Amino acid sequence: MNNSRHRIEIYEPEEYTTQPLLARGITVIESPEHKQAYLLTLEESLETDEGAVHEIVLRPRHDDPIDRCVSSTCTVVISCVKPGISLASANCYQYTDVVNWGIGKITPIAAESSA
Repeated sequence: MNNSRHRIEIYEPEEYTTQPLLARGITVIESPEHKQAYLLTLEESLETDEGAVHEIVLRPRHDDPIDRCVSSTCTVVISCVKPGISLASANCYQYTDVVNWGIGKITPIAAESSA
């Protein structure tokens, strides 16, 4: 989709105390509830009880439109795409594809110049 870079600060789970997640946007896909969600690929994998996660799905936590997740700052619900599954070419996902993981805030990262 847009390959935009984002920083995701983690509020929950509270035991997650490492740096914010850095990710690149892939596309907007449909959730099982027929609502839009934002699929991103992580720049570094996230270790969870399920294993190494490479993709995450974000949905606005409140009634914000999906455009806020994609291009602005927004509080989000974070789901981890299960290891061994990729949604990069999917139009939608199922509950069995993801694990609900946490809550955070997504913020776009301005394009950085190469040094």
